[in-house]
Amino acid sequence: MEARGKKTVSAEQAELLRQIPSVDELLAQERLASLSKRVDRNLIVEVARAVLADLRARIAEWKNLSPRKWRRFFRARCSR
Repeated sequence: MEARGKKTVSAEQAELLRQIPSVDELLAQERLASLSKRVDRNLIVEVARAVLADLRARIAEWKNLSPRKWRRFFRARCSR
């Protein structure tokens, strides 16, 4: 059986991927919970999924970025 094209990730990348919150965890945060009172929840879910997918893809692409730098990058994106 042929592999489905999954890339091998380093231990550091795997740790970063585990730290990514779920969509539900994001939606439970105060800022998004407040936003969902004013904006269609389906739109927020769609955007959250896209952002998380982009983050996962970036982690898979970036080979030599420390977990500390990734946490800073992620926090900066989440605080917008």
